[in-house]
Amino acid sequence: MDRPKAQANARPGPSSYWSVSELQDFDKNVAHFGTDWLAISNHMGTKTHTMIKNQYLRLIESGRADLEQVAQEADTRRERGDQLGPPPTPTPAPKRR
Repeated sequence: MDRPKAQANARPGPSSYWSVSELQDFDKNVAHFGTDWLAISNHMGTKTHTMIKNQYLRLIESGRADLEQVAQEADTRRERGDQLGPPPTPTPAPKRR
């Protein structure tokens, strides 16, 4: 019995490792989705909502008050029902040699 092969363009499952591109995109995702961890998780596809919330809390505790402000602004826009526009485009991962 043959096993189905993974699709070449399929995203991998959740990983606790945060790549450089995921870290670069984190601020953009928080600015767009606010503290909607599930929405960020669904958009990224490589992190669970718990991983995203923990990363956010780590950054806030390390002094990133700017990130907290950006999240609050995004939450306010979402609560008002403002159009959020398209979600941020993920930074492409660099090709390995």
